[in-house]
Amino acid sequence: MRYAFVVPLCLGLAAACAAPVERRGCEGAVNAAIAAVGVAPDRIASTAVSPQTESGDEHRTIGYTYWMRLKSCNSGYLIVDTNNFCHVEQVYTTGECQIGGVRHY
Repeated sequence: MRYAFVVPLCLGLAAACAAPVERRGCEGAVNAAIAAVGVAPDRIASTAVSPQTESGDEHRTIGYTYWMRLKSCNSGYLIVDTNNFCHVEQVYTTGECQIGGVRHY
């Protein structure tokens, strides 16, 4: 089982956190995933990354969740989950952010 904990990295510094994604070494895979769903880097207002850890062993990171606030969304995120090898496991949106063909929760 995975748990994701939000670690706000931007703290209101949207300019410093603007796309493209450049954290945790998976930027190529994450940028390719968001491009595949039709999101250009200039549409991203901010990005935060949180580790996914395996239950029972909080020190073992098994992947990362990339939280991207789109400029067109007042609430919700475009989210990309990766494993430790930068393989994209899923892409989805939350809140008012919706992208055609992308799973929404």
